[in-house]
Amino acid sequence: MVHKKREKFARYEIKTNTNSKWFELFIFDNAKELEKYLDKIQPGLCHNCLGQVTPTPYISREDGEYYCSKFATMFLSEGNLGVGIIAHECLHLALAYERYVLGFRGDYGNDCNDDEERLAYKLTEFVRMVYEIIYAHGHAKER
Repeated sequence: MVHKKREKFARYEIKTNTNSKWFELFIFDNAKELEKYLDKIQPGLCHNCLGQVTPTPYISREDGEYYCSKFATMFLSEGNLGVGIIAHECLHLALAYERYVLGFRGDYGNDCNDDEERLAYKLTEFVRMVYEIIYAHGHAKER
C-alpha cells in the first residue's frame, strides 16, 4: 500500500490479493473538501455526497483503448467514516471490480445507475441494523 499525504486529503493505493489490480482511496479532511475536489475533477455534476466510487474501466489513447490496472477510485471524508457509508461505497467498489476486472455484467448495468444505488442504500441500512444489535448487546466494542 502506498500512502501519500497532501494538504486536504490522504491518498492510498490498495492492491487486491487476487491479481495485479488495484484501487485508489482518497480520504478528505471533511465533506466540504471532498465536494470541492469532486467538483474540480468532475465539473458540472451534482455531488453533495458523503462518499463516492468512480470506476476506471479503461483509458483512451490515440492508438486505442486499453484496460488500466486501477479499476476504481474511492472518495471518503473523515467526518463520515461510519460503517454504513463505508459498506455502501464498498458495494460500489465490489461491483466495479466485477464489471471491469472480471467482466461480469450482472443485472445492474455498466454504470452506477438507480438500481445499483438502491441496492447500496439497502446494504447500508442492513449493515447499520446488524451493527446496532452487535454493539447494543456487547458482542463487539466500538473503536
